[in-house]
Amino acid sequence: MILEGLFAKGPEPGFCCIGITDHCFFKCKMCDKWKTDISVKPESRPPAVKEWKHFIYQLSRMVKHRLKGHSPGSFEINFAGGESLTHPHTLELVRYASDLGFRTVIPSNGYLIDKRMAEKLNKAGLSALNLSLDSLDPAIHDKFRGFPGAYKGVMRAIEAMRPYRFPEIGIITIIHDKTYKGTVDLVKWVESHDKLNWVLCMAIMQPNNTIFESGWYSRQDFSELWPKDKAAVIDTVGNLIRIKKEEEERHRKGHAAAVKLVNTMPQLSAFRNYFSDPESFVKNERSCNLDNAIQVSAVGEIYMCYHYDQIGSVHKGDFPKAWKARTASHIRKKIKSCRTNCHELINCYFEDEYPFDAL
Repeated sequence: MILEGLFAKGPEPGFCCIGITDHCFFKCKMCDKWKTDISVKPESRPPAVKEWKHFIYQLSRMVKHRLKGHSPGSFEINFAGGESLTHPHTLELVRYASDLGFRTVIPSNGYLIDKRMAEKLNKAGLSALNLSLDSLDPAIHDKFRGFPGAYKGVMRAIEAMRPYRFPEIGIITIIHDKTYKGTVDLVKWVESHDKLNWVLCMAIMQPNNTIFESGWYSRQDFSELWPKDKAAVIDTVGNLIRIKKEEEERHRKGHAAAVKLVNTMPQLSAFRNYFSDPESFVKNERSCNLDNAIQVSAVGEIYMCYHYDQIGSVHKGDFPKAWKARTASHIRKKIKSCRTNCHELINCYFEDEYPFDAL
């Protein structure tokens, strides 16, 4: 009752992403999380398991009417990284959150998922597993993931999960200069695959764990990422739009059980604008929805948007108060009035048609 009272007048959280670890043994060219975190203070320490569980429990009381287990409508906790499966307590925390009724999701490079790990994921009650696969060409995928055998690891993980209904499995693929030519074939491969439930395409953004700057794509160290043939990558996006329409039509007629390409039409249209001119690309006149996001770092710092100050800490154990505090309210106002040409929303927390329904 105390927690409910504290939350009564506050905004309802929209989703939660726990970056349980920054460690990853891949060295992806499109993500620098494997390098020393540029935002973590040397004296910072990760939360203990009991601190993580207390945070998750407090969150469960705040969104208890949205706890429906595996259902897509259930409140979701994403256990991200780094590679979250390298953390010794990830599965324990997944089990705890799943038992409380959260929909639990892990994004993974797939390499650690053999038959034994697949069984553990199932027993932990994991709802969904997002495997990173950027190309059906093993050489391309391995090169940009910075790890020999990365492609084989994904294929092994898919087969290891075959005996289980849960977690459901999907593919996340990044469109960049060396992958866009094969994106359509990859999407069609997922469509025909009997074990894969969805594919989500993401547009290349400035790599994680780098200092945010306009024009990042023109930097020499990112030269392999940004598509050089604008017309060709826009044509690829156009083909994805066509596939999406065809899938929806087959589903409407009862010829397909599900629409596997889960990007919305407004998001795909936004991709086209983004690749056409990233500097003039904007989210539109609607205010940002990260004011109800919960993003937690590996050392327990709680943010709504990483471009603004933290609102609290898992270590303090008072998340409901932090969510309603004056500091959080002040940051929300900044987020709502933010007009930064931020590219993060094109991939992250794409809620229904927001924020590109007007484009």
